[in-house]
Amino acid sequence: PKVMTAAEEDSLADLEAGLNRIAREMRGRGIKIVFQSHNPFMRESGCTPDIAKPQWFKLSERAGCVYYTKAESLQRMAQLHATLDRVRHANPNFFLLDLFSVLCPGNICGFFSDYRTPLYRDEWSHMSVEAAYLARPVFLQTAQEALVSPADATRTGKVPTSGGPAGAAP
Repeated sequence: PKVMTAAEEDSLADLEAGLNRIAREMRGRGIKIVFQSHNPFMRESGCTPDIAKPQWFKLSERAGCVYYTKAESLQRMAQLHATLDRVRHANPNFFLLDLFSVLCPGNICGFFSDYRTPLYRDEWSHMSVEAAYLARPVFLQTAQEALVSPADATRTGKVPTSGGPAGAAP
């Protein structure tokens, strides 16, 4: 939301406490967590991929769809991102998979990329096969970071750059 209510702030605090508890418990077992962070707000667009799909007979590509800009989306997600970042910094076995740049590659977050690649398969924000393919380098980089980092080590903030796709641009 543009302005967080007290109930929403409480929900974020509950999320943070729960994720910290799970991460601590899993760290004790030597288990690492890769948590996918926020996606763009496709559910709020009032649209489906079928309606959003550019057609020769439609006067506007966005007829009936209400999309957020990348900047608006990031602003709305800022407190959630800060919460997840605190969990990540507090738990060396907790890694964030951030696919936002893949799922919102342009200035407007929509069902299709600027190159008309479908990014979602439905109105519930499930990624398309094409988006999953585009997300592969980001996923592999995050997985590589998790795999090479001991669960009890202190995070250096450095991302591995050897071993293939780690460090590759999405």
